[in-house]
Amino acid sequence: MMNPATYAMEVFQKEMEDEWEKARIHSQEDLDELVQKMRLEVEAEKT
Repeated sequence: MMNPATYAMEVFQKEMEDEWEKARIHSQEDLDELVQKMRLEVEAEKT
């Protein structure tokens, strides 16, 4: 029998993998680009 916390973490990790695929994030560089884009959008909304 699996520990409930371990099971929940495994389910969460699988769901996050699916979200990374949807967002087309496959590397640290992809993630960095997404963060930069979001920062620019937030800054643009402030002005």
